[in-house]
Amino acid sequence: MQTQRAPGLSQQPRFVTIALVAAVHIAAIYALVMALNPAFTLQPRPGTTIEVFPPQTPSHTRLRADIPLKLFTPEAPSSLPRVPKIDNSVTADTTPTTPPPAGASGAQPVVHPVAPALTQARAVPGTHTTPSYPPLAARLSEQGSVRLSLDIDERGYVTDASVVSSSGYETLDAAAVSWVKAHWRFTPALRDGIPVPASADAIVTFRLMNRQG
Repeated sequence: MQTQRAPGLSQQPRFVTIALVAAVHIAAIYALVMALNPAFTLQPRPGTTIEVFPPQTPSHTRLRADIPLKLFTPEAPSSLPRVPKIDNSVTADTTPTTPPPAGASGAQPVVHPVAPALTQARAVPGTHTTPSYPPLAARLSEQGSVRLSLDIDERGYVTDASVVSSSGYETLDAAAVSWVKAHWRFTPALRDGIPVPASADAIVTFRLMNRQG
């Protein structure tokens, strides 16, 4: 058993589709005409009012008339001190170094003075005799030793004699001094081969058992 459709129902959807397509075409044609002919405007219908509003400035660009407009120019950056470039490269010095010659430096070498060669005075044999015993000292039995300090000139003569240690008797001390100055001789002292004055010590001993005269 087959179901039959009514003729009027199959034609209704096709009519709706055609109407929609027609409406779209009409709207497109109208927009094209409005774009090509700016003079074409809609006429208001009787009893209606058309208000035209001027375009509004965006809030972020709106300027107030009572505030003067100032133009700011970018400031030139302050001059900064130039930082010298540091060369971290290491250059090896291959120049051969020669040690400075002796005495070339600023410090002078220390020169120590050399002590001159000195030769002491020596006794001349045969001149260092014992003095004659003083008669008064012999009668009083005086005896002892006298220690003398002698000054000798560059010829070897005794120019002075002083008592360093007494014998205990002035007679013996005086006899020793006068005898040594008159009879004793020395080979003069030498400094670098040149005769110079010098000094020496001497001991004169008086013994009764060895007295002469």
